[in-house]
Amino acid sequence: MSSQHTHIGYTCHHVIHTYWASHAQSAKKRAAEMGIEFSLEPANTVAEQVAAIRDFVAQKVAAVIIGPVDGTDPALASAAEEALAAGIPVVSTSTMIEGVQVTCATGTDNFKGGGIAAAYLAKRLDGRGKIALVDAPYSMPRIAGFRQTLEGHPGCSIAFSAPGTWTRESGMRIMREALAAHSDIAAVYAANDLMALGALDAITEAGRGDILSVGFDGYPQVFAAISRGVMTATIDQRPFTVGGLSVEAAVKIFRGESVPAVSLIDPVLVTADNVAEAALLPLEMLPDLLVDLVESYDEQQQVQEENLRLQQEMIESQMGTIQELSTPIIPVRERVIVMPLIGGIDAERARDMTRRLLAGIQEHRARVVIVDITGVPIVDTGVAVHLNKTIQAARLKGAHTIICGISDAVAETITDLGIDWSGVKTAPNLQVALVGVLETPGIEST
Repeated sequence: MSSQHTHIGYTCHHVIHTYWASHAQSAKKRAAEMGIEFSLEPANTVAEQVAAIRDFVAQKVAAVIIGPVDGTDPALASAAEEALAAGIPVVSTSTMIEGVQVTCATGTDNFKGGGIAAAYLAKRLDGRGKIALVDAPYSMPRIAGFRQTLEGHPGCSIAFSAPGTWTRESGMRIMREALAAHSDIAAVYAANDLMALGALDAITEAGRGDILSVGFDGYPQVFAAISRGVMTATIDQRPFTVGGLSVEAAVKIFRGESVPAVSLIDPVLVTADNVAEAALLPLEMLPDLLVDLVESYDEQQQVQEENLRLQQEMIESQMGTIQELSTPIIPVRERVIVMPLIGGIDAERARDMTRRLLAGIQEHRARVVIVDITGVPIVDTGVAVHLNKTIQAARLKGAHTIICGISDAVAETITDLGIDWSGVKTAPNLQVALVGVLETPGIEST
C-alpha cells in the first residue's frame, strides 16, 4: 500500500474551540494508533475550509474528514463534491453537510440530545415554566429535537428565543434580553456550552440563581461549573470518542470495508450526579494537548492566547471532580513539568506531593516546575508551609519553581497570615506561567 493510501486529511472548525480541539486530538491519537498519516488543517471560515479540502485533493489523500465550519454553506458542499469526484471518500463529522451525499457521516445524535435536554428541563420544572432559548445561528437538529420534545409538555413553553453566534458574549446578551422581556423565566437552554456560560453570566448578574441552565457540547469549563453547582447540566457530545470513530470510519472506507452511511453515538446528559465521571474521561489526553501546544510554539515562535486558554480550561475542568489525592505530573517540554494541585492539602498529601514532585524532577530531568494551585480551595499557614517545603526540595534538586493560580482571596490570606513569598516566582495563571517559560531561552540547559 503506497503512502497516499495511508494518508488522511482532516479539516475542522479551528482548534481554538474546545470542542474541536478535543475532537482533533482524539482523531490524531487514533490515527497514530492505526499507523495512519494524519494531516490537520483547521479553519476559521468556510473559505479557509474549502481551501483545505482542495489542498487535500491535490495531495491525493486516501480520505478527507470534514468537521464543517458551516454545514449549510453551498461552497462547502461543492468542495466535498470535488473530493468525491476525485475518488476520495469524504467523512463529515459532528455536523451534516447539506447539499451533498458524503461517503459517511459520524457524530453524536444531536436531535436525540436536544430531546434529552427538553425532557430533563420539563422534569426539573415539574412540567410547568417559561424557558429562554439561546438558539443556533442556523437550523440544527439539537434545536429541532428540543422543540419537538418540549411540545409533549404543554405546561412548559419557550417564552423567548433568539439566535446567538456561538460566543459567550452573545449568550449573555440574549439572556439579558430574555430576562428583560420575561422576568419569570425559569430555565434556559443554549445551543452550545459557550453561549450557556454567557447566559449564566447574565443570570448571575441579575441575581437569579434559581434559573435552571442547560448547555450542549460537553466543554470542560462547563463540567467545572456543574461541579461547583452554578450550572445545571449539559449534553455531552463526547468529542474524545467521535474524533477517533471518524478516523476508524475513514480507514475502513479506503480499505474497502463497508460502513453505514450515518454512524451516530448517543449523547450523555451530564448533571451533578455524573459530572465527575464525565470530566475524568478526557483527562488522559491532557498531556498530549499540552505537548501539542508547546510543539506549536516551537514551530511558530508564538503562543496563541486562545490555545493557552484551552489548556488552562482542560485543567480547571478537573477541579472538584478528580479525587483529593490526585497529584499528576505532566511533562510539557524537555526539562519542564506541570503539577496541578486539586483539593485540600493535609500533612499526608503534602508528603506525597513532595515525593511525587521529586520523582518527576528526577524522571524528566526537570529544571522548571510549574505548580498550579488554582484548584486548592483554601491556603492557610499549613498549606503555605507545605508549599514552601516543596519549593525548597525542588531547589535542592536544581529545579526552579513557579507558583500559579493564586486568587485574590488566596493572596489576601497569605498577606494576612504574614507569610513571606517575596522570594517565590509567581504567575496569575497557568497560561501566563507557560508563556514565561516558553519565552525563556536556554531552559533545556539551565
